[in-house]
Amino acid sequence: MAMYNECIDEHAEQFPHCKGKSTLYWDLSKEQQWGLCWIEQMFCAKCSYKSKPYPLYKEVDGESTKGRKAANINRGIHVGLSQTPIGPTSLRRVLMSVHVPPPSKAELQKSANKVCSNICEVNKLDMQRRREDLKKINKLRNEPEHVINIECDGAYNNKLYSGVGRTLMQPATQCNYVVAENVTGKRQIIAMTNVNKLCSKHGFHSEIDSTCDIKKTKCSTTDPMESSIGNEGEWASRSLGDLKESGLEVKYMTTDPDTKAFLAAQDLFDGGVTSTEPKHLLDSRHLTENHRKFIKKNTVLLNNMPATTKSDKESLLSLFAMDLSKRCQAECEALPKTSTKIFSQLPILIETIINCYCGDHGLCVLHSKVCDSLNSKNWITKSVYLLADFCIKRNDATYKALSECIKYRICESRIEKTVLNSNSQKVEATNRVIRRSVPTNVTYPRNFDGRSQSAVHNLNCGPGESMTKLLSAEGCPVPSGSKVAKSLKKEQELNVYHKKYNQNPASKLKRCIRRRKLFDMYREHKEEMHYRKAQLLEAGYRLRRSHTKLKKSIRTDHLYHTRSQPKNKQ
Repeated sequence: MAMYNECIDEHAEQFPHCKGKSTLYWDLSKEQQWGLCWIEQMFCAKCSYKSKPYPLYKEVDGESTKGRKAANINRGIHVGLSQTPIGPTSLRRVLMSVHVPPPSKAELQKSANKVCSNICEVNKLDMQRRREDLKKINKLRNEPEHVINIECDGAYNNKLYSGVGRTLMQPATQCNYVVAENVTGKRQIIAMTNVNKLCSKHGFHSEIDSTCDIKKTKCSTTDPMESSIGNEGEWASRSLGDLKESGLEVKYMTTDPDTKAFLAAQDLFDGGVTSTEPKHLLDSRHLTENHRKFIKKNTVLLNNMPATTKSDKESLLSLFAMDLSKRCQAECEALPKTSTKIFSQLPILIETIINCYCGDHGLCVLHSKVCDSLNSKNWITKSVYLLADFCIKRNDATYKALSECIKYRICESRIEKTVLNSNSQKVEATNRVIRRSVPTNVTYPRNFDGRSQSAVHNLNCGPGESMTKLLSAEGCPVPSGSKVAKSLKKEQELNVYHKKYNQNPASKLKRCIRRRKLFDMYREHKEEMHYRKAQLLEAGYRLRRSHTKLKKSIRTDHLYHTRSQPKNKQ
């Protein structure tokens, strides 16, 4: 509108005798496309008037570069793309599907490189600020400022053991190692190490090549191809180094049982880099899952399940394994953390759990925190996985098997390793959020780091606040009071609401009831397994065997028939 009004006044001033005020048109032959923006001109159909080129976009604020300034739309679109699974190629397809001329791939890639580089800096500063806040929180709690508890885990773009027939090395080429704090209830992400073996120009390097120059930008490769990407100890050491630079040291470190990340913290302490001796804790969720698998392999319990057929016994044992693992975890969470007499209570607690599953709840009221002796409130009645009349026949074999299964979780060594009952659920959830920005079926060699940092920034700040901060950092802030600002504020409020709602006890009870209904539905209508590996090959083998047996039986019957008949009637 401003361009049209200015051109009308300019046309009337330069050509006062021209009567073509309504004959000003877009000069489509002179228009220029730049990314998602356009530069247009106007001309008069009755005279020789031609306007100057008008950029129909806003330029980014505070950018001092040679040449044309970037457009806010061209920068802002990549902030949104960094928090979605799609990239420049998919964006071009979306634009073409609605008849919008797409920008060139080179222009989109150039803008994406610039935006993702800025996002890395913004998120690193944000995590640094959160680390400083942890010091203040410890000071207010009258605790050592530099000592914190963390949880950590790594995620890969491919499974480490999925390269059979393609490569002898680990097939994963990208890794995100995430560290979250266990000081506050928010459990914020305070450090992240991104490992990338891919180079957008050369594919990969056998060693880090400092001469690799991708259009005068730093090479995206962080580690050589021959390095072991499953070395989580090295990635943990880098993350702990970032914490040390901020003046933070680790006391309790929670990981899953599959990693050697704790050895990195121990090596830093032994080498004198840190002064706080670290202590390793096992993830309670992974430990519960391993406990379930351990129970499911017990053949003595399988033979003593209260069922008739073998398939029913196997199904019931699977449900019992889930229930017993949950029961042991609940009992461990209810144990006092500061008492020194908890280890002396373990034998009677094991005896209580065994009696409970055998139908005797007499000891539950005295020694169990999660089971009441009343029939309407005991653990079996409230169980999601088992029926209310479930009972195992007690004998020496079952007693020994149950005792062995319970001691896998309720023993001194396991309780010491789970003294805080902490888990790595936050970093597991972060890995799933990162997979949204960096999906496993797409590799972003150049912008892997930026997209991962954008996902973490989204998780720490919330979707609305994260988008607002990143757009402001790119020089294209959201106008205050606009519809976009209101939508981002609403999205942020919904995100906070859903988090509180899912953590509400009523919501947890609702999910528990839903899970119980699904198990009841399964018991009433057992699904028939139509999918099984290589069943067609097995069916063909059985068919060929049955056909061979049929031919043999026909041949045998024919020979018997011919031999039993007289020669003159053959």
